[in-house]
Amino acid sequence: MQGSDRHFKKLTRMVTTKIKVMLMRALFVSTPCAPLASLLAVCSAEGSVKLGMAHGLVFGLGAALTPMLILLLLISLLGSNLRENREWITRWIRRGAAAVLVALGLRRIFLGV
Repeated sequence: MQGSDRHFKKLTRMVTTKIKVMLMRALFVSTPCAPLASLLAVCSAEGSVKLGMAHGLVFGLGAALTPMLILLLLISLLGSNLRENREWITRWIRRGAAAVLVALGLRRIFLGV
């Protein structure tokens, strides 16, 4: 009986620890960042659901699209500069990508998935 009590106590300790971690994560996620908190304040002060939704949509699009536009432009410039007069880089990139695909396929086969 003592062995089962010890295992039960260990199990309950583990479960309570996991619950505490889950609660901490939930509380951390529920705290918005400063721009999002200000957006929520503006949306709630509008007095109209449609205007609040419009503010939220514009904020979300701006947060998602602005960094992507800048990064995509810089990455395309970098790629074109790298490939310019350097055909060997294109060849090595293709071979490297093929090697990665073969390695992933072999890994998947050997894992049996």
